[in-house]
Amino acid sequence: MKKIIILSVCCLVLITCKNKKTGPTRITYVSGDTTFIIQPIQLNSNLLNFKSDTSFNLKGGNYELGLITKIDTLIKITFSDTTKDVSNKKITITKKIGPSATFNFNLFKNKKLLFHKAYNKNIFKNILGKNQELFTIGYSAPIFAGITENEKTIYTIDFAYPNSDSGIEYYFILDEKGDINKIGILNTFNRGCDGQLSIFPNYILTNYEIINNNGNIINLSPKSDSSYLAGVKSINDTVILVIYDLANSEAENAILLNNNGHVLSHFNYRGFILEMSYHIPMTYISECEKFILLDEKNQLIRVISKNVPGIAEVERFDAMENTNDNEDNDGISFELSSISNDYEFTYFPEFHSFKMEKKQSEGN
Repeated sequence: MKKIIILSVCCLVLITCKNKKTGPTRITYVSGDTTFIIQPIQLNSNLLNFKSDTSFNLKGGNYELGLITKIDTLIKITFSDTTKDVSNKKITITKKIGPSATFNFNLFKNKKLLFHKAYNKNIFKNILGKNQELFTIGYSAPIFAGITENEKTIYTIDFAYPNSDSGIEYYFILDEKGDINKIGILNTFNRGCDGQLSIFPNYILTNYEIINNNGNIINLSPKSDSSYLAGVKSINDTVILVIYDLANSEAENAILLNNNGHVLSHFNYRGFILEMSYHIPMTYISECEKFILLDEKNQLIRVISKNVPGIAEVERFDAMENTNDNEDNDGISFELSSISNDYEFTYFPEFHSFKMEKKQSEGN
């Protein structure tokens, strides 16, 4: 039985020459019945040694965070995948070799060292699960995302295929002593959720979880493999809007819930946009503290009050007057867009009414 072994090596090749630059070279050789193919992947030399320093204040304390990332091409991480071709009984073994990495954390409070910790890239090995190939060849530097009131520091890190749009963004939390408190998925590059990591006094909000300070974790992941998380938006410091892309387009796929998981209301929402990732056409009117969601497919907008966030009021397009007369000097104007159209709305707080002008997007 003939075996083909493909070695995809993620490495950095440094060659000194006077007149030309040389990158990784593809190498092919045959030994008996086995064919070896080595396909080096060029590393980003800017990330081989990456240092960042951040200063911030919390409850009167002055904090300084030093973060150093070292990509080590001499320490190898390997991934092997075997595929069998039943028709010709050939076996192909793909072996990929990527670099290791070390992350060093130094956190000071009022010039006093709170912790010094060093972690290896392998801390993400288990959480990546079926994405072990991505873990092997992916590399990047952690980015500081924030600190909680009990001095937990939060970071994000990407694992992506070099020179591609395929990858996963992770978060991890270090406690006040620098020990790893939690690691999880924040987003995916393809079909990613419209949301961001947010820190509140009583909880941390990611795209897939509500992590309460009391240890209660609310999982926001879809319950079906055919469903996707389209958007996660904080309405205030206790209420979150979660929007799913479900196979059943008539289902009530948008949920307003509090940080303890209690559902306040739910409704059908089809206004999300999916290109590479999801986008929720949504805006906030600070003058009246209201969130507005555009739902072009249902021909309406949803209005959620920041102060009374349990209800998403409906304002239908056919009930709005057109704004072409330009006489709305006392209204609040804002714009929202779908893939095909731009909408200019005017809101009149005194009457709680809307006017609308629809325009075709450029290029359509």
